[in-house]
Amino acid sequence: MIELIYNFNHPIFTPCTYKVIQLEISKPFTIFSVTGIQIATIEKVNGKWEQTGGRQMLDEAIEGAGKMIDDYGKSGTAAE
Repeated sequence: MIELIYNFNHPIFTPCTYKVIQLEISKPFTIFSVTGIQIATIEKVNGKWEQTGGRQMLDEAIEGAGKMIDDYGKSGTAAE
């Protein structure tokens, strides 16, 4: 299981903190609010992170979470 914390900052919206969890290798990542509400699922499709389920999230949030996951995969540690 992988569990990461993603801090999303956008110039127009209030900053948000999300939990990004992958329960099993090769399964999509699920994005939760810090209060535990499931928001979305994301996975890499043809080399690009895409939302595959849940409530609509900003593309920038999906891209940022995906970049964090990629960085984690390269280093084995979460980078903010």
